[in-house]
Amino acid sequence: MISPSQNSRLDILDGWRAISVVLVITAHLLNFSSLKIVKVFATVTGAWGSLGVQIFFVISWFVICRGLIREYAGAGQVSLSAFYVRRFFRIAPPIVLYVAGILALKHMGVFDGVASHVSRSLIFVCNFKSIDCGGYLGGHLWSLSVEEQFYLVFPLLFWLCGRKPVVPLTVFAGVFLCLCLGLYTIKIFDVASFLADFTFIAAGVTWALNEHRVSQAVSRMPLWSFYVVAMMILLVSLYLRTRYAFGGEILLLPPLIVFILAKTLGGVPLVSPLLGYAPLSAFGRASYSMYLWQQLATYPFIGAGPGFYILTLGTCAAVTMGLYQGLERPLMTLGRSLDGKIRSGNRLAV
Repeated sequence: MISPSQNSRLDILDGWRAISVVLVITAHLLNFSSLKIVKVFATVTGAWGSLGVQIFFVISWFVICRGLIREYAGAGQVSLSAFYVRRFFRIAPPIVLYVAGILALKHMGVFDGVASHVSRSLIFVCNFKSIDCGGYLGGHLWSLSVEEQFYLVFPLLFWLCGRKPVVPLTVFAGVFLCLCLGLYTIKIFDVASFLADFTFIAAGVTWALNEHRVSQAVSRMPLWSFYVVAMMILLVSLYLRTRYAFGGEILLLPPLIVFILAKTLGGVPLVSPLLGYAPLSAFGRASYSMYLWQQLATYPFIGAGPGFYILTLGTCAAVTMGLYQGLERPLMTLGRSLDGKIRSGNRLAV
């Protein structure tokens, strides 16, 4: 098994982030923009959008949980206050900028009054079915709400689990899965569907907690298993468009996604080098802002054709790459700087 360096591992995951946001953009462009496509393609690409978000959930929380584990291993304790400062400087500025941009365009008359509801995304409730976060312009922010809600629970849970969090947190993930399936079985569909979005986050956390075991297991699998699982993920994603969606989503997709991500980290000829390719990784690092602004770039403007969307998406990519370099990176550096000061002055020991 190939053992990539830490940087190459992160580059590969950034490559997967790029793939994820491209899946989302493709789904939105072909299903919601003014472009017209054959209905069968709409079904396929609609599944791609959900898959892109699910992959991103797994990656995001694998990286976050892994960071907390390393912090604890190095210092013997975890600072919750430092964690929240880091996440604030990573998450808040880009979403505030996006909301401000949409509200400015609404004020100029580009969009109707519904767009003003995008401001509700700042309190992270867009995954509640009864809440409108700005129509299409805020519809994608449900995923951000899911992540932010988990931010309130997991770091505290990690801290409460004490000196050996691996077993209790892994057990908790299993209990959570059973709870989701149980609620669905007894037909409490709204609650079960709400919790289902968190199972991909739980998969990323469980992977991080058992990273060595997962790596060993995956390394023993033959190379062809990677391609088989990749095809299974695509097929299961389509299967989730049927009435059996919930069971397939909960039981099949999370472990399949973990497998394919872990396999590429271990080294898959051609695939891993491609995912670690510098331009693709750079695009993946800017994927957060790209995910936010692609909703504007794929908006169903009346009369817009292919040329218009090529221009808007190209502009979106260029602007978000600039935002990452000029805004996100400096703010992340500031967050880490404040993190160091907080941890040195006031740790929450576990």
